[in-house]
Amino acid sequence: MNKLKYNLYVLIAVAFLSSNNVIAQEEGGFMLEEVTEAPAPVYFSFVEGGGIYSSADSFKFGEYNGLEEEGFYANFNFGVSLLTAYDDNSTQYADFSGTNVGLDNRSLYGEYGQQGRYSVYAEYDQIPHNRLDDALTPFVGAGTNNQTLPASFSPTATVTTQLPLQSTLNQVDVETDRYTAGAGFTWIPLENWQLRGNYHHQIKDGTETLASIFAQGGGGNLRSSILVVPVDYQFDEADVGVAYTTKQYQVDLSYHFSYFNNSEGAVNWRNPFNEGGGGTGARFNDPGLIATAPDNTAHQVTLSGGYNFGATSRLSGSFSWGQMLQSDSFYNYSVNPRFPITTLLPRGDLDGEIQTLFANLNFTTRPIRNLSLGAHYTYDDRDNQSPRDVYSRIRNDASAQADPTDPTDENNRVPRPYSLERHKVELDADYRLTRIFKLGAGYEFEQIDRDLSEVDSTREHTGKVKLSLTPYGSTSGWIKYAFSRRTGDDYVTNLPFVEGQTAAHIATLTFDELFENDPTLLKWYMNDRDKHDVKGNINFTPANTVSLGLTGGVSLSDYNDSTTLGPSLGLRKDTRGYGTFDLGLYPTENIDTYAYVTYERIQREQNGYERNTVVTPLSVRDPGRFWDLDTIDDVYSLGTGVNIRDLMGGRVDINADYTFSYADTEIDPVGGTTLQPVFDLTHLTTRTHSFNITGDYRLRDNMKVRLAYLFEYFKTRDFSLSQVYPDSLNNVLLLGNTDPNYTAHVGWLSFIYEF
Repeated sequence: MNKLKYNLYVLIAVAFLSSNNVIAQEEGGFMLEEVTEAPAPVYFSFVEGGGIYSSADSFKFGEYNGLEEEGFYANFNFGVSLLTAYDDNSTQYADFSGTNVGLDNRSLYGEYGQQGRYSVYAEYDQIPHNRLDDALTPFVGAGTNNQTLPASFSPTATVTTQLPLQSTLNQVDVETDRYTAGAGFTWIPLENWQLRGNYHHQIKDGTETLASIFAQGGGGNLRSSILVVPVDYQFDEADVGVAYTTKQYQVDLSYHFSYFNNSEGAVNWRNPFNEGGGGTGARFNDPGLIATAPDNTAHQVTLSGGYNFGATSRLSGSFSWGQMLQSDSFYNYSVNPRFPITTLLPRGDLDGEIQTLFANLNFTTRPIRNLSLGAHYTYDDRDNQSPRDVYSRIRNDASAQADPTDPTDENNRVPRPYSLERHKVELDADYRLTRIFKLGAGYEFEQIDRDLSEVDSTREHTGKVKLSLTPYGSTSGWIKYAFSRRTGDDYVTNLPFVEGQTAAHIATLTFDELFENDPTLLKWYMNDRDKHDVKGNINFTPANTVSLGLTGGVSLSDYNDSTTLGPSLGLRKDTRGYGTFDLGLYPTENIDTYAYVTYERIQREQNGYERNTVVTPLSVRDPGRFWDLDTIDDVYSLGTGVNIRDLMGGRVDINADYTFSYADTEIDPVGGTTLQPVFDLTHLTTRTHSFNITGDYRLRDNMKVRLAYLFEYFKTRDFSLSQVYPDSLNNVLLLGNTDPNYTAHVGWLSFIYEF
């Protein structure tokens, strides 16, 4: 017997006699023990490839998913994790993933690093936004920054019905694509220290809609055209930071930078209407120019940290300083040669600057076993330091330039650099009364100070209480009530555009002329308000195989019904309620099912007064010109689903779900006796059905076939779109897009390899 065979026999004998999994000794003899089944292999990576077919030809269905056209699409996904063995001294790793690589909403991600030392990543993301594929426009060059009129347009048309639209309308898509690429890192050079940084570059291109305006008849009687204009944005942002962390305290310092660039800074177009009011307004084919979003930059520095006072108390907070800058070059007052520019712009660019300060401080403590206390303070300041100069405008490209030396000329305008300062204090406490009951209470105070607004300061007090219950191990719940009261300074006369005109002009106005809007029409976010808010939740788990849940809430907001001048107009009541019931069933370890039903209602009441003259004293107003408007939104939704695993000996997995939603908006206007008859508005409705089923069949341990099907139905009824054509409004040239309705069937077939 040679040495190799001898060693082999010895090895087999030792393994046979010493293996606890193969043999066992029992009463002087040996018997074979049952061999346990080897555990199923665990795979950390996969590659999926296949195809998708969609029956839909709808921008609405493909608004974000990239399936906007009927046809076949590639389906490719992957996830690769490269890990070292558990007993290897190395802690390096790598992860790579891709989702929807064959579609327009694709994303890619890769990361490499060493656990506890460093990591680097790179990513790419693409998001489509398909808005309209049925927009119609007569403009030549639609979707570009230079749009002209068809040769067949008449120089005498004053309203849309006089335009030769039937022979000049062309379809144009309104859509954008957003591309984002970025990379970043984290590095731990020393114990307790961490450095990090990232950079992302984003491109957004395509088209969007923009309203353009010319004025007829010396500046009044506006005529508007909805244009399809180009989008070519680039956005860069970068972050760097350093952190130092111990068990007792933590400190973090970071810097954020962003830059926005708009390559299409303005759009040129031509006026399709002729003036119709005395020969002083804009005329047919007059040129117009409208600026789009300006280039800008932003900087922000943030310092945050926390300190632990033993095991029961913690102090944390953050402080941020930011600066936003905008110095994109101005375009001139007008490009219409019929209205010469006699006064130059006061500056070449806005030189806009906004400085922001944000700070918050939080302290939590547990002084005794059953009591927790918290105190929080937030300061938020937005200081708009942009300069205020007098701009002598050419109103709507259709009237002579304002005279800067004439104090009565209302077309001399001053920018309104809004500023805001906010203080917020929060106090809360939780006390466990017994094993079953826990009581919580809190108080909040918020004050907001605004510049160049109708109300200088608003103050809001909120008190809240919460009771939590755990009567049994299978039952838990809570109920919370909060009451808020907001009050503000007296509403001032809303000086036209709130000091958007020069002081010299404002000084010439009478009391009635100081109001751009009705003096009793109050903005809802500045108006005095009382709000009641009740929310609750209960969960019940009678067995391991069943779970039940019920969540709901109601809020009621009442707005002030009077001003210093009389009863207020605007939003009067806002009532909101919702409820959700959900059920979970788990009959076996391989089956999970769920179902839910949700209902939500939003009801708003508002009123107003119709006037077409200067403000009149309330005592002499016509009662027949007051009107009311009630709006009710009802939203119903339900869903159910099932997950089944390991059918047919572990070869088949099935997931299926169904959702339904229905939204109905009722708008009920009631006009006064003096007003023209009010037409009943049809309900706005949206109905959706969605059913999805996915089945996996495992060919081998690491190979499976996936078959999926999606059915989706979407139907909406919107009176602002239904049977509304480009010339439905005399003074506005519309795009004529209609209600977006579709029925979609989508099928997937793919092969998945795991490794």
